[in-house]
Amino acid sequence: MRKALTPLIGVLVGLAFLIPVAIGLMQGRVIEIELVKPKTAKEALQQAYTKHFQEKDYQRAIEKYRWVVEKFPESEEAVEAQYRIGNIYQWDLVEPEKAIQEYEKLKERYPNSDYAIAALIRIGESYGRVKQYDKSIQCFKQVVDRYPNTEYALKAKMEIANTLLHCMDELSKALEIYQEIVKTSPDSRYAVEAQLWIANIRWKQGEYSDKKVIEICKKIISSYQNYYHICSAAQYMIGYVLYMRGKHDEALNEFRKVLIQYPESYYDHKAETHLFIGFLHELRNNVFVNRKGAHLTIEKRPI
Repeated sequence: MRKALTPLIGVLVGLAFLIPVAIGLMQGRVIEIELVKPKTAKEALQQAYTKHFQEKDYQRAIEKYRWVVEKFPESEEAVEAQYRIGNIYQWDLVEPEKAIQEYEKLKERYPNSDYAIAALIRIGESYGRVKQYDKSIQCFKQVVDRYPNTEYALKAKMEIANTLLHCMDELSKALEIYQEIVKTSPDSRYAVEAQLWIANIRWKQGEYSDKKVIEICKKIISSYQNYYHICSAAQYMIGYVLYMRGKHDEALNEFRKVLIQYPESYYDHKAETHLFIGFLHELRNNVFVNRKGAHLTIEKRPI
């Protein structure tokens, strides 16, 4: 009798797995069944990495990261997982308010970790995205004051200067910080970036000619190819200088180089590049391409 029931039990177990799959398929959903849960925090974090970086399934990645935090709360992987959740909301889903909430959780749960310092910088960046620049700078200043003479303080100083320059149009204040970074940390990547923005400010103030600022940008691109995003910004600046001087065909070619040579640039940066390309096509009476550029801008930077 027991032997006769064995095949039946196997069939019933199989149906138990197939029924939810069938329902999910009828409803147009993909059902993911995990027969074996990860046994360690490292394995669980690796599963989250796969969803996040390879499959770019950000909602599932958040679920995986939360599982790491819940099941292995005292592990190093849990701290990183909480940080990654904030990053997804910040960079991938572009929901800065939610990002701030997740970074605050990290600071509260793991106040003594390096990720808590990084989270404070991220909170400042998130406030910048919602145009609360005073709060943004306050966060960066906290990092500088609490963790002087560290890489975090140097990055925070750069973020303060960038906020003053790009968001608040405080050129003189930004210039002072950039010059300090170049003087105190000349061999750092931040000094290279600072040199780029010093050239930008000098050009805006009329102290540097178009030719000089373009030469500086080209030198940075040729000398510091390992600093991908800085080179991308330098290439963008070349296009911007030419655009402002009415050299539209040359500017269009330089802006295209940003998208072709630096496809992994930050979304914000690519969105602005698409926008300028759209403007340039409009000036050339190509309205259709202009609209396409505008749509790409909205798609990549919805806020």
